[in-house]
Amino acid sequence: MFLFFKKAFVKRLVLVLFSLLFLGCQTLRMQYESTLETDKGENQKFTYVDSYDVGGAHAVLCGITGIFFGGYCWFYLVMPTTVQQQVIIDDAQAYLTKQMNGKKFEENNVRISRVSFSDGEQKASILSWSERKH
Repeated sequence: MFLFFKKAFVKRLVLVLFSLLFLGCQTLRMQYESTLETDKGENQKFTYVDSYDVGGAHAVLCGITGIFFGGYCWFYLVMPTTVQQQVIIDDAQAYLTKQMNGKKFEENNVRISRVSFSDGEQKASILSWSERKH
């Protein structure tokens, strides 16, 4: 009887480790928002959303230590990190510069946030204040 419970525990442990290691949070979806002011005085809201690999050993460390009260998985609560934020800043500004097609603009009120730990397509929008939904 004891051997049965021991085998069941080992199976559950392997299943939990497998789930944390291979099905864990490996993709981070972030949102970049800012307010644009063009040289003509128009105000617009820019939003850019994209998914990025978490990278590094985060998923592996979470999988290994996850059974110990969450272990390294707690690190996911502080994401996006400064390095991850810089990646979306660079991508969003490159996209915005291309979309503005040489027009001069000033960007204010930049905000970066985590949307989810999932994968998805890139989304971007530039809305004037009159087009915004209230």
